[in-house]
Formats: sequence, C-alpha cells, structure tokens
Amino acid sequence: MSTHSERKVKYIEETNLLKNTEYYSKLVPDLALDRDTWFVELLQNSKDCDFVFLDPDNGLEIKSKPYGRKNSSKFLFWREVESLWQSEKSLLTYQHFIREKRVNFIQRMLETLKEATNGSFVEAFSTPHVVFLLALQPKHQPLHGAIVESVQKNWSGQIKHWELIRATQLHVSGKI
Repeated sequence: MSTHSERKVKYIEETNLLKNTEYYSKLVPDLALDRDTWFVELLQNSKDCDFVFLDPDNGLEIKSKPYGRKNSSKFLFWREVESLWQSEKSLLTYQHFIREKRVNFIQRMLETLKEATNGSFVEAFSTPHVVFLLALQPKHQPLHGAIVESVQKNWSGQIKHWELIRATQLHVSGKI
C-alpha cells in the first residue's frame, strides 16, 4: 500500500510497461556539489539511451531559484539540458504552466529550447496544466511523424500538439 511519501513513478519502473527503458530515479539534491554528482550519475546511467524524459517537479529553471539554493531541486537547469543534448540525447521535458498566456509561454519556451539544443527540431504537447517540451536530435527527426501520430491517436482530446514559430495548436481532421 502506498503512502504520500512514496514516489508513484516507482510503480511504472516495477512493470514492463515501457520496454527497453532505463530509469534514473535518484532524488535531485539542492546543494550544488551534490547536484553536480547527481547529474554526472544521470549522464552515466543514460549513456546508452537515445531519448531522455526529464520530470522536474516544476519545470525549467527560474531566476528566483538559482542553482544550488534551497528548492532548486524542483527545477531542471538549462546547462543540464545543454549537456544532455551535447551527449546526443533527444529530450522530452515536463513543464508546469506559469501565469502567462499559454500560447506566449509555449512559444517562449520552444524558442529557448531551440537555442539550447543546436540543430534540434522542437515542439510541444500540452494538457490543461502542463506542457511537454520535445527536442529531437537530427538523427531522431525522421521519427517525428510517428511520435505525433501516436500521441494524437492515443490521447486525442487530452493532449494538444504545438509547433514552433507561431506556437499554434495543430489540428488533425478538425479534431483537437
């Protein structure tokens, strides 16, 4: 039986739901030196992986929570995104919406992600509360169509697909 202190992600890890998947579930520390060690371990554990899903509690870094400070563990830092990208990983990052018009926020985040991941193809998928930011390595870009098709097939009406440039919601057959 689960308690509130248990992380629910472990239940997925204990199944065979996601085949050919490696997990790195070590909690992210706040202190900079500990965080650096955590990140080196993440890079080591993902060395044979092509795709990394990052699930920070809140999303990408914000100015009010600098690296190494209290509660900085709730955020992924752009330098970590850049390092993972340089290790040839495609990335999917969880991001809570903030108090900003959604279309503007998604556009801004996609532009920043594009800058941090040189040569990437970026876009987003959103639910009413969060956005998932995708950066595909050039070698993974041929998979883009299949990814979008799978998301739209499996989560039609639940997940919206957004593209860079206009950050406009894409429609398929007139359905969201």
